[in-house]
Amino acid sequence: MRFLLLLMPVLLLAGAVSADPARAQENRITKKHDAWGRFDVGAWTLVKGTEETLDELGRVTSKKTKETHTSLENVSEQGVTLLVNAEVQIGNRRYTVEPRTLKPGFHGELIGLSATVEDLGTEEIVVEGRRIACRVQGVEVVRPEGRRRTKIFYSDSVAPYILRRESTMTDPDGETTLMESVEEILATGMPCRVLAEVKPATLIRAVYKHPKGKTVTMAFVSTEVPGGVVAHCSKELDSEGRVVRRNLMELLDYGRDGVQERTGLFSRRRPPRPW
Repeated sequence: MRFLLLLMPVLLLAGAVSADPARAQENRITKKHDAWGRFDVGAWTLVKGTEETLDELGRVTSKKTKETHTSLENVSEQGVTLLVNAEVQIGNRRYTVEPRTLKPGFHGELIGLSATVEDLGTEEIVVEGRRIACRVQGVEVVRPEGRRRTKIFYSDSVAPYILRRESTMTDPDGETTLMESVEEILATGMPCRVLAEVKPATLIRAVYKHPKGKTVTMAFVSTEVPGGVVAHCSKELDSEGRVVRRNLMELLDYGRDGVQERTGLFSRRRPPRPW
């Protein structure tokens, strides 16, 4: 579910490369660009994900559903704090997953990781024939398992603000590529059903490549929904191009102000009283 948390420890922005510190501060990615950071504390979502595993003939061999409730606990200058509760159902068995606290930074990494952030100036991207000028930042995070370099294209005026992301993960020596990914916008202003309403949404495609195959995800994103993602579908392919796993995710409910009239963790909001 890479899009949900949206896909995290705090980036040390002191590593930013710029001749003018004030300009670097002005141009950096902040909470206004983030799918969670632009909301008030207390905002939440409830989503349902379905994962199916397929055999060599394309038959479903196992199925798992998961309902995930994510709430915004804190917003800082570096990132957000999210509380994640989930229930999983496999066959007739249903169980609650231990709650998790996640801290994604505004560059997509976990708060607490040392990172180098570099201002790469401006570049244009093209969406549906429209040229959009973007600020670009390069982010490098070194961990024991490898080195990740990410190039982020973002805008202050064009939703969903992070408009393109290119990442490469290599081994610690930087010699072997472990993963490559590209997240890009295919269309904006697409009509998308968000619960009982139809809202304009952005269609995003993400492709993650690794030595054993790749995963392709299509997602509808709305800036009016905490976390951004309204729905997504994905397929995982092996090295021979065979689909081995597929996922569907749908938004069940959400709140922007922290008010949750709920009878339980995974119940729906009660309908408005007629009086």
